[in-house]
Amino acid sequence: MKDLSQDPVYTGGQDSRMTFEGFSPGPDGFTLELRARTDASSSRVEPFGLSGSGVGFKGYVGPSGLGLLNSRGVFVSEKGMSNPSNGGTFYNTDGLYHTYRYAVTGDERVFVYRDGIAIDTMRVADLGLQPEWSTGNGPVVPNLIRNGDFEGESDYNPSRGITDRIEGWDVYPYDQWNSTQSISREERSNEVDQNNHVLEVHRYMWEDGWAAAEISQIVDVAPNEIYSFSCLAKGGIRSNGDQLGSIRIQDLQNDGNKVTMTVNSDSYKTYAADFESQATTQQVRVTFMLERAAWGASVSAFKIDDVKMKGFSRISDQKVGFEMMDADVEYFTYDTTGAYAPQLPGLNISEISDAIRTAPDQTGSIRVRTRDGQLQITGMEPHSRVMVYSSDGRQVAVLPDVAGDTGMALPGRGVYIIAVIKDDRKQVLKAKY
Repeated sequence: MKDLSQDPVYTGGQDSRMTFEGFSPGPDGFTLELRARTDASSSRVEPFGLSGSGVGFKGYVGPSGLGLLNSRGVFVSEKGMSNPSNGGTFYNTDGLYHTYRYAVTGDERVFVYRDGIAIDTMRVADLGLQPEWSTGNGPVVPNLIRNGDFEGESDYNPSRGITDRIEGWDVYPYDQWNSTQSISREERSNEVDQNNHVLEVHRYMWEDGWAAAEISQIVDVAPNEIYSFSCLAKGGIRSNGDQLGSIRIQDLQNDGNKVTMTVNSDSYKTYAADFESQATTQQVRVTFMLERAAWGASVSAFKIDDVKMKGFSRISDQKVGFEMMDADVEYFTYDTTGAYAPQLPGLNISEISDAIRTAPDQTGSIRVRTRDGQLQITGMEPHSRVMVYSSDGRQVAVLPDVAGDTGMALPGRGVYIIAVIKDDRKQVLKAKY
């Protein structure tokens, strides 16, 4: 844990865009933090950071949401995150400043915090970078596709019975009543045994659904170059012969520049094509798509493996900063020595001293009392955090996620100060045992 607020590189204002020199993170990652107010309906802050090796992100914070950006102007540009306190919306329209921290680890993950509370984490590989971040060509590489063999990480969602995050790939939609996807073991030959994994997509049989199933990836490409694409695929064929599975390469800067290959067999075949970028091309979107079918339709499993795209790689400059519209940033700062969680907000020694003299045993619905060596706290909101201090300033307990009523054994007799923290609200009470 580390406090970054004491030495910011930016100390308030309404500048529409700020970038900062000297950003050169090492192998242990980096951390960004800003404190911002986004209470207007049009408010928006987008912090960003990118290392010299191309590891980074661009995030967004608005009046009712926050998350990370997946490139720009693509099918799913915003990868939203849910508020763990209520399972959904962030209420940033309260007129208050909130603190947002983004810790990028050495193994290329972004940990996101709001007001000291862990919100979510995402793999950098799952996100497309901003198209304008590429500044030149790198070497020709045999495969620009991330996790093209599907041997990387994947996240299974047990409540839905589907895989909802696949390393390097964007999954849409996340709904088992429309379509499902999984990373399955499959032996293809004596050389490719049961240790091999493939992407497998199914339509939901008892509903026609409302969208095609799409597993896609955004790839940075050079202008005016030819890229060679190939993969193994099979299935996605309805019992009446309709071919619903396809492979698509779409130029994100030029809508008419695209390649589509229909999968036409229930046996594995190699599907290959050359894709030629145009003068303004910066990125392409590679998509495996399984179209809708009628209610009750029987569709064979759509399976993909060994996805490859050969051609020039792209390089990007290191950068850090933020963009803003109709918002206020109180401060912005960064640390290039590693990825740090925030210090948990609590009470300092002066606050504890004041509380010993003035704090009540009840505030609003919250009440504290002691009995038989136990501290009892009642009336808290869901997902509250409780910190308990002794009268000499020592922290004796942290209860990270409680609701309603809770209790704990006290270490001895004395006066105890209790901080109940919910989002950005902190209520301080006193109990004597």
